[in-house]
Amino acid sequence: QVTEKIKDDEKLRFDYWLIKGRAYMGLGQYEKAISSYLAGNAIYDSDTNLLNGLGFCFLKSEKKEEARRALEASLRLNPDQPETRKLLEEAKK
Repeated sequence: QVTEKIKDDEKLRFDYWLIKGRAYMGLGQYEKAISSYLAGNAIYDSDTNLLNGLGFCFLKSEKKEEARRALEASLRLNPDQPETRKLLEEAKK
């Protein structure tokens, strides 16, 4: 796979985990996606795409408190995200 080729490149490691998280999320494998997103977040914790994906996967995994924290972090970075606000409201229920 193409993504596996970039795994060990220091400059691309964040992108590797982001892509891997999105792929697992798309397959509905939310726990694997969460693991990948958390690995990427450990490298760079200010990416709204990653935080939104992480929040979505936490929500799908019934981890509402974790979802809320990830989505709130994303909104602090960029408050102009209506879809993220909707997800956050769902996480608060």
